Amino acid sequence: MVRYLLPTVFLMFLSLCLTGQNTQQYSLYALNPAAFNPAATGLSENVIVSGGVRNQWSGFVGSPLSQHINVQMGAEPLSGGLGLFFEQEQLGSTKGNRVGLSYAYNYYINRDSRIRLGLTAYWQDFSLDGSLIRTPDGLYEGGIPNHEDALFTNGLMQGSNYNTDVGVLYVNDQFTAGLSVLNVAEGVKVLDGLNVRSGRSYYLYLANTFEVGRKMELTPSILLKSILSQSQLDAGVKVSYDDNIVFGASFRGYSSMSIDAVVPFVGYYFGERVSVYYAYDIGVSALKTVHGGSHELFIRYDLGKAVWKGKLPPIIYNQRYKR
Repeated sequence: MVRYLLPTVFLMFLSLCLTGQNTQQYSLYALNPAAFNPAATGLSENVIVSGGVRNQWSGFVGSPLSQHINVQMGAEPLSGGLGLFFEQEQLGSTKGNRVGLSYAYNYYINRDSRIRLGLTAYWQDFSLDGSLIRTPDGLYEGGIPNHEDALFTNGLMQGSNYNTDVGVLYVNDQFTAGLSVLNVAEGVKVLDGLNVRSGRSYYLYLANTFEVGRKMELTPSILLKSILSQSQLDAGVKVSYDDNIVFGASFRGYSSMSIDAVVPFVGYYFGERVSVYYAYDIGVSALKTVHGGSHELFIRYDLGKAVWKGKLPPIIYNQRYKR
């Protein structure tokens, strides 16, 4: 029964339109806020390459498996930052890919504070493997599976569309506050006559950094995710010691119906360029009896230089081609 639990979620929607969320779950959210708020794109002047993988609810057949990679950089001539990203997520019989571009504009309040406005434009696809679906009235013993349902086929059902994310972020030396809206257009992907809609999601992010002595920094943070009908809260603290060791923990949930996991994490800076982080979700919800926790790995590489900095050079006209 467990192996078919996630695929048969789709059977809750016996109509021509399905609604779903395409936003990924990350426990190390504080290390890559651009993943859920485009206004955080290119916060650093340097070129930053980062990526990660998450195995959620390990040991649970059909559990979510996601990976992502992105490149960000400051773009001073454009008064902001630029980013390019790719994400992929597999959940049961479904699989989705997302690739896009992000831009964030800086509005400086003073030397230490700024407001950033961000926009992400992306293409996304979605596929459903009909051979993995099991319907209540289907026939699956011997021969070709028969779902006895006109909405589903035995083959691969695919669709794609374009969408956007928007966000705003306030940043100073210690405090960060952001609000973002993902899947703004709530686009529909058509899979052989079956419509899958990407629902709109809202994210609120707050973080504040405190110095503790000469070698330690504490950064408590919260991330509130909502689709209005349902919400989830992550709250945690990151500790940085001597500029090269990172550790901390977070907690996901705020009520008896939303409590999900306790998440310890560690990280280490290998020199000035490379840092690696690992988080393990210890399940505390009712699902803890059927899975072995969640694993998440995040790697960040700083090229150590700004490729696009300063004013653009003046245009030089070639006299030979002037009229």
